[in-house]
Amino acid sequence: MVEIARAFVKARWPRVRPIRIDDRPIETAREFEANFAARNALSVTLAEAREEAARELAGGAPRYPGYSFGFSSGTLGEPGVFLTSERERDRWVGAVLGKFLPSRMLTGASIALILKHNNRLYTDVRKTRRLRLHYFNAAAPVDDWAAALRDAAPDILIGPPSVLEQLALRQRIRPSLLIAGAEPLFPQDAALLHDAFGVAPRVIYQAKEGFLAAGCARGRVHLNEDLIHFERIDIGRGRFVPVITDFTRTSQIYRRFRLDDVLIGAESSCACGSPLAGVAAIEGRANDVLLIGDRIITPYDVNDALGRATDYTVTQTEPDRVIVAGGVSVDAITELLHPAAVTAAPYEPPRLGEKRRRVRRLFDPHNDWLSRFTVARNVAPGV
Repeated sequence: MVEIARAFVKARWPRVRPIRIDDRPIETAREFEANFAARNALSVTLAEAREEAARELAGGAPRYPGYSFGFSSGTLGEPGVFLTSERERDRWVGAVLGKFLPSRMLTGASIALILKHNNRLYTDVRKTRRLRLHYFNAAAPVDDWAAALRDAAPDILIGPPSVLEQLALRQRIRPSLLIAGAEPLFPQDAALLHDAFGVAPRVIYQAKEGFLAAGCARGRVHLNEDLIHFERIDIGRGRFVPVITDFTRTSQIYRRFRLDDVLIGAESSCACGSPLAGVAAIEGRANDVLLIGDRIITPYDVNDALGRATDYTVTQTEPDRVIVAGGVSVDAITELLHPAAVTAAPYEPPRLGEKRRRVRRLFDPHNDWLSRFTVARNVAPGV
């Protein structure tokens, strides 16, 4: 509890200070996985970590006391795996509560967490003894648990936007705090969720690499510069790909690690008064960027061209070929994607447990296209 309380206070009133990062090469996810055993405190291989995560998910006894292994929600292929120490989990609980929990809920609250894979990282919130956590499996049919979630009457509801939308069609729930994560929150999703739940959703940017950013009550998303050092790979038009260095974790080592996500920088300071850098949105994965010749077409470009429709997919299968599916017009996007050939196909909604990805690119899976850009080297706010 002491560690949770300390992390809560630091997150509630964050402080940032300049640090200097050494000039080591930037590490990609592919390189990190190849050196997985050298990047964690237990020297376990990636295969061993996956085995431990599966054991823990199935309720088996842990082999490494104090450590927890878990799976990420998995956007691309096989889900990623992470490990945390008990101290790190306590810090995570404190930081998340410090950044999101309203003061009126400090005496107690009910939390409904909709997630594909449960883990002690999340369930350790019960250590506070004032928060009741109810877990619901995002990979199970919504009808299987929607009524139980309604009966839990959560004060705080957390889940992927696409699953929250399905829930809203089945049950009337009025949480005081709505948090969306694990998928991009497009403008039309935010509007739909606001109407459905009666409260504007706030974003949590969480990945296997850590707790990266938190949305504030004013709608801005703030990078957790009080926990992690951020550098930026500028890809143009206000977008950047983060490079992180995390000095708060010892279970896994992230030093100048490239997160293959595309963020939209905020042009002004936030009215909430946070000293942490703000971003307008987490637009999606770098694999969701379409590459048409030397042009970069982002998910929001596509989304705006299609009138911010709800159910569609745009898939670039080859450098010169794009498939559009859903109740949208191919003509609406042909000019944007010229000279690529654009064809129509029937729409298929995400399969059970699969993340919603409206826009995606199937070639260059490791995002080697990012090598054409350089990271901004500076002494920036950090841990």
